[in-house]
Amino acid sequence: MTLASLLCLSVLTAPPQGDLRLPPPTPKTAAAAAPRPLSEIERFRRDLMEMQGSQPKVESKLQEMSTTYPAIEALILEVARSARANEMENLMVVAKRFGKVPAADGGKSHVPDELLFQLLARPLGDATRSTVATMALLKGDQAKVALQQCIRGRIAAVRRYATELLAPMLTPEDLDFALQLSSEQTLDLQLRGIDLLAAIPHERGPQRLVELLSKEPALAGAACAALIALGERAVPYLQRLCAEPRIDRAYEYCAFALAQIQQTSTATVLPASVASVLLPRLKDPEPLTRSLAALALADLAYRSEPTGTGSPDAVVFPDAQIVEALIDLVAPIQFVPNLDMLRHSAEERLVRATGRVGVGRESLPWREWWKEQKVGFLGVRARLAVDRSSAQNAVVVLRHEQRFVRVLAEGLADAAPQNGAVEIVLTAEQMFDLVQALEAGGFGDTEAMRVQSALPIVRSLQLQLPSGRTQVAMPATPHPRFDALVQLVQDRVDSELWQLYRDPKAEPDRAAFWRAERRWLDAHPDALERDRRLLERVVQHWPSLPQPLRARAIEQFLSRSDRKQLLREEDGERILAALEPVAELSEMDLRLLELAAGVRGDRIWPRCIVLAARAGDGRTAVRSVFAVMGPDAVLTALSDANPVVRRAAIEEVVVGRDQRAAPRIIELLADAEPEVRRAAALASGQMQIEAAAPRLIATIVAEDTPPAMRRDCLRALGRVGGDQAFSVLQRALAAPGQDDKEAALRGLGELRDPRSAQLLAELVVLSHGKDLGTLARYYLQRQGGVLAVPALRQQLLTVQDEAIRQELVLLLGNYQDPGAVPDLMDLLRVPRRAGEAEALLVMATGVDLAKSTDRIGDIEAWWRKNKASPQWQWLLDGLHAAEVATLLKAEQFAPGAGLAPVPELARLLAEAREPRFQVLAAAVLRSVTGQDFGVVTPQTPQAEREGIAARYRLLVENARAAQGR
Repeated sequence: MTLASLLCLSVLTAPPQGDLRLPPPTPKTAAAAAPRPLSEIERFRRDLMEMQGSQPKVESKLQEMSTTYPAIEALILEVARSARANEMENLMVVAKRFGKVPAADGGKSHVPDELLFQLLARPLGDATRSTVATMALLKGDQAKVALQQCIRGRIAAVRRYATELLAPMLTPEDLDFALQLSSEQTLDLQLRGIDLLAAIPHERGPQRLVELLSKEPALAGAACAALIALGERAVPYLQRLCAEPRIDRAYEYCAFALAQIQQTSTATVLPASVASVLLPRLKDPEPLTRSLAALALADLAYRSEPTGTGSPDAVVFPDAQIVEALIDLVAPIQFVPNLDMLRHSAEERLVRATGRVGVGRESLPWREWWKEQKVGFLGVRARLAVDRSSAQNAVVVLRHEQRFVRVLAEGLADAAPQNGAVEIVLTAEQMFDLVQALEAGGFGDTEAMRVQSALPIVRSLQLQLPSGRTQVAMPATPHPRFDALVQLVQDRVDSELWQLYRDPKAEPDRAAFWRAERRWLDAHPDALERDRRLLERVVQHWPSLPQPLRARAIEQFLSRSDRKQLLREEDGERILAALEPVAELSEMDLRLLELAAGVRGDRIWPRCIVLAARAGDGRTAVRSVFAVMGPDAVLTALSDANPVVRRAAIEEVVVGRDQRAAPRIIELLADAEPEVRRAAALASGQMQIEAAAPRLIATIVAEDTPPAMRRDCLRALGRVGGDQAFSVLQRALAAPGQDDKEAALRGLGELRDPRSAQLLAELVVLSHGKDLGTLARYYLQRQGGVLAVPALRQQLLTVQDEAIRQELVLLLGNYQDPGAVPDLMDLLRVPRRAGEAEALLVMATGVDLAKSTDRIGDIEAWWRKNKASPQWQWLLDGLHAAEVATLLKAEQFAPGAGLAPVPELARLLAEAREPRFQVLAAAVLRSVTGQDFGVVTPQTPQAEREGIAARYRLLVENARAAQGR
């Protein structure tokens, strides 16, 4: 056997089980080595991480470091040489505090020098700004020299931040340094030189900046921006160059800078003479030159006189070319140098020159918009002179979001109307007066129309002549002066309202329509006659009028106090003729119907009632018509020949509670129209007309009475009452039909009679578990506590069935009956009833059981102590225990006190925060007054509780008035 075979056999052969040995136990791991103590530099770096957060926290840490690190300067130097951006940022907080501490060698700190070295040697990322600032602070008197070294350094971020810090320190002695920088070969150094030249108070600074306008665009643009920032100080140097012949693009830069300075200057700094030099540049193929020229020309054109109104030598500005050059900046299609500096200014001038409003909200780009506006375009001017002769061709345009109003003078009456615009035509004299009023109100006055807002411009008022136009534009925020101008235009439109009711189909020629109507108006100066003509036109074109014009006409006519004189019978006929064919009357149709109802006489308004009754919301429509006619017309309508009118009048009488209609309503119980009879029956009950009881009973017992009418009379009889009401309703309970039984039950529920409450309580017991018993319970609750509680108590004395008894106890608990408290306590031991019983006990006694650990024991202990006390005393105790402020006192409930506690109880009912006191106050009110104006539960809404409380207060007021009499 080979060696390999032996090895394989040894692997396959199982080891002997008897000699099995466990491996030796693993030795226990040596105790963990003690943590290596942190070195001082490590602790310092760790503490640097806490140099962020609130100022008190940082200050506390700095004070701690002052005692922890005696040689802190060396630590600052060591960390500064290798710190990353975040650590360097935190290190600067420490360096500002300890960097000036004298070192051991000669009393000089090495921290500022090290920071300067780091700034010159390597980039520091986000910590650059704070490091430059800290270095300058620690350098003290040598800060200026150190910052100059930084500017000369190789790192751009260091140069930029050093320039920001150096600029406020500069004096005229530093001019040479700035001039040298501006002459360097590197662009970044030249830009830093421009920043410093703008900060040096020396005339050579602006001069050099003007010289740099001739350089390449990046350098020239920076110099131009610096000159604009100098403002008035740079004006003489810029104007000096503009007075010289144009040599290069520096001329356009100067003109643009002056135009920008002009926006914040009260004086005119951009001379008009530059226009002749700049106009040829509008055709320059180089986009930067063309753009700079357009920006300056836009300002000159805005301040110029409109074309054809100035002297023969006046410059004619090509408005369209200027706008196109501005669009090339706002929506560029090729590269334009200095675009960031020019674009915003170009957009401001473009909006002003075109008069376009709502630019930010419109989706149409500038180039697309310009395609539609280019032909015949007139640029906006600052002012526009209008005299009596030119007024005949003037146009006033008001735009505000979806509102577009155009007021044209008579010379433009033949112009085609614009879609979507409300347009009227004025005579030349009227237009001149309107323009004069606008100018007197501030139109054209820059100061009066100034607005300090960055909101988008969304509304404008524009005056246009064939020679030009001028405009005032505003954001949506209120502006009193501008709003007054808008009102002037609106008043003028309102005075010419008749023009808006021209039918474009029947009267397509607006000019002919206007001239014909104008002649009629001149021949008929009477205001009433003119308004009647307008009413005729409105009604004639009513079906085709848009909704806004309908509303406008209705508002004008219904607001008149002399509608009776304005409307004639033939006007009412026209309105009815226009509305009767309409299948479904709209809101505006109903308002027009209200107008017709005001016609004198009795021919129109009954037809208006019939028409209103067929509307979708007929009840509201009829009420609106009756409101126009007045209560006497409602009484008249009760005798109208049309049954629809009679029924509508009955419903209106119920709403108005006009008791003068009672005799007529009783008569209508026998009306030939069934719907009128039913409405009269319901009205008798709702108005509680006692005299209607005999007629109601006769109708109930008559064999030919329709079932629906009988049921209405049963319900009404319960509200009306009377000596025979209970017996009739009691007999009606034997009716075979379920609907008749329910009507009788409802009548019994409405009947305020102890016998009624007793009968309903008996039915609750006798028909327990049946539909009739459920209905009886529901209608018994409508009786109120004053009647229901005695009836329930009487039944409770005789009932043996435990389920019925529990239900009666809960019913009594709903009225907070003090006598039901012992039975409610017993129900606490019935798991199925315990929750409801506890809630009712809280409401009846005012005791808060929510925090009780032994509800049964606590309430029984309370009952043993307070069962002899009246319920009002329970309320007082509960208010006192809950620390609720109240004016109630025990003497207010003494015999003979009468209604003394009612006002405070009513206040608690309406205003108490805890529902248990609201409900308990209502129960005490019922016992004090003997009146029940509604059951109050924890879920009763605030408004309903306030209504119940108001009725109790009225009871007190009536009692006082009776005593006074």
